[in-house]
Amino acid sequence: MRYAQLVMGPAGSGKSTYCANIVRHAADERKTIDVVNLDPAAEYFDYQPMADIRESLFT
Repeated sequence: MRYAQLVMGPAGSGKSTYCANIVRHAADERKTIDVVNLDPAAEYFDYQPMADIRESLFT
């Protein structure tokens, strides 16, 4: 069975920190978490997103 979580909130509310912690926890449990970044303003992560919206935007 697959599950999904949508993490939303204002800037600075801890979304990226939450994602980093859940990825780390999953690794400790020998599970895989795929994270997709849909925030074009987010630049730095403690994990590697599976997909990043910034790669699809044209400047």
